[in-house]
Formats: sequence, structure tokens, C-alpha cells
Amino acid sequence: MKTGILTFHYAINYGAVLQMYGLKKKLESLGHDVEIINYVPSDFDRDSLRSTLRVSGIKKKTDIKNSLKRIYINLKNQKNLFKSFDGFLDEYFKLSDPANDFEWKSVVENYDYVFVGSDQVWNPSNRKSDIYFLNTGSDKPAKISYAADSTNDKVQSETVGNLASALSQFRGISVRNAHSCRFVEKITGKSPEIVPDPVILCDFSEFCKPLSGEKYALVYILGKEIKGGHDAVISLIKEKYVNLKIIQVVMMKQKEFMILDSADKKIYSCTPDEWVNLIYNAEFVYTDSFHCILFSMKFHKNFLSYYADELRAPRLIALREQYGLGSKIVSSAEEAKECKSIDFELNYDAIDSIFEDQKKIGTNFIIKHTEAIK
Repeated sequence: MKTGILTFHYAINYGAVLQMYGLKKKLESLGHDVEIINYVPSDFDRDSLRSTLRVSGIKKKTDIKNSLKRIYINLKNQKNLFKSFDGFLDEYFKLSDPANDFEWKSVVENYDYVFVGSDQVWNPSNRKSDIYFLNTGSDKPAKISYAADSTNDKVQSETVGNLASALSQFRGISVRNAHSCRFVEKITGKSPEIVPDPVILCDFSEFCKPLSGEKYALVYILGKEIKGGHDAVISLIKEKYVNLKIIQVVMMKQKEFMILDSADKKIYSCTPDEWVNLIYNAEFVYTDSFHCILFSMKFHKNFLSYYADELRAPRLIALREQYGLGSKIVSSAEEAKECKSIDFELNYDAIDSIFEDQKKIGTNFIIKHTEAIK
């Protein structure tokens, strides 16, 4: 069974690459010969000066000193960051021939199955394009969405017809949360299955090794600063974990990425497997990343997460509700303090049980929609 995965494999983002790894491993365990469809949008720009200025936050009203600092750090470290991601792709994935905005259909047609997902493949910026909805005008190859995320459930009326036509060609549709389910329902009138993110399908044990040295709390931030400030949260962490070293993995390719003065060590270019291992060995994790939360849960870590912008909120709130995370996901430093979020301990036996049930749901969905045409 020759199977392609269409997702954001080109993204300089740990979650994007690792969810792809999880889906690939699960498909391979079920007998699929997996390739990553090597589609990169024509407007994707990762290493130009323009891209560096954009993510560094240069605009009319800005802190010039901090922006210049980000530009310097970006230019100094981005080559190693790209090398870290490119090396991971080369080692763990097989890529198809390149697919561009105009010839992607000819690449897609080479497979028995094409999976689109997980991640925010159906986000608002992709809805006027046929590509991530695999709208080839035919039901071949067999098209399946796995844990696709729509970011929100809003649907523009002018896109409904085209999206409905595209989704009608799918053999199986699954999403990873309730708002994505509502998005599909509004378009098709039918409820898709909700399945777990692919990182839940894989244990990632090959990436987990003991690290020597001082114990540490890991900080990984992608979006806006928490209300009340990161320093207030770091102070709360240090109150509980006295003398704990603070390590920040800085994702330089996120818009206006933050560099915390309160971090004892900054890491600018670790590989995706090294990122997993940093979570695995951490005493505590502070993040606003969806996938960093999932890995923290997989490894039974004490953690605190937050949301501070509209795009990130639905995913994290959905996680909080699904796994009973309570005050582990907050909207402000004050809320974290009032709720004693850092002291609050999760019932990981219960979460492990949910994970096991979800693995079965995800695996059964894949089998159901691939065995039909063996």
C-alpha cells in the first residue's frame, strides 16, 4: 500500500514535524509504504532577510532594541536551526518528488491512499485553495483526513460549495477536536469522527534518553506573552522548585519570538528528537504549545500552559476539557497563582487510560478506511 501524507512537513515547528512522525510510524506498523508529499507553498519563505525581519517584529510601534536583538539572534542561529530540521527529515522520512502549486495533483495521483493532517491543515488561510482539501475532482486516490484541525469553526459562505465538493471525495474524514468537527458539519451536514493527534499513537521511546547535569524547568513559547508576564510565572515556578535551572527553547521562526531574560540557558537550534528528550528529562514544563502539552502529558510531567491569543485558545481549551486538565491551562499569571496551578497534580493514571482508548480509536479509524480497498 503506497501511502502519502500531506501536512506542513516544511514547517520549522517541532509539533508539526513530530505529529507527522507519529502518523508515519502508525501507518508503517499497519503495513503502509509511507512517503511525505513534498509540497511546499510557493510563498513559503524561511530564510530571506524579509522573513527574518517579519518574525523579529519590525513595525511602526515596536521596541527597536528587542527587535534588533531578535534579528541578530535569528541571523546568527538560523542556519543551524534549518540544519536541525532538514537533518531530521532526511533521517526519518522519505519524501516524494517536489510538488508545486500547479502540479501537485500529478504527485498525489501516484498513491493508493493520501492522508491529510494532522495539524491546522484546514486553517482559514488554506480554505480558498484546493491543495489541503485534496480537491482533485475525483475520489482517487483514496483520500483520508486524519485528525485535521480547522483552527476555528467559522465558515465563509463563499467557500462552502468548493469545500463541500472537496470533502465529498474523501473516503474517511476525521478531526482532532470539537471545533473542527463543527467546521466539517457546517460544510457537509455530517459529523466526522474525532480521533487523537498522531503523537498519541507513538511512544517516541527511541528519542528518550537520560541527560546528565543540573535539573531544569523547560520553557517553550510560540505565541503572545501571558497576561501578567512570563517573569511572574517563572517566579512561581522558582518558588516551588528552588534553585531549578530555567532552560528556554527559542523558536526563532515564530512571529515576534520571545527571549526570556529570566532563562538561565537559551537553546536556538535543537533537533525535533532533542526537543522531545528535553521534555522527557524536565522537572517542569511551561508552554503555550499544543504539542508540548501532549508530550508533557505523555511523559507525566508537571506543567503549566496558557493561551493569550484567539487562534491558540480553542485548541488548548479543547485539551483542557478533553483530559480534565483544569488549572493546568490558564489565561493569566494571576489565574495560575490564584488556582495554585503549579502545585496542582494531575491524575496520570486516568490520562493514560484515555490515551490507550484514543490509540484504539485512531488505529481503528485508519484500518477501517484503508482495509476497504485492499
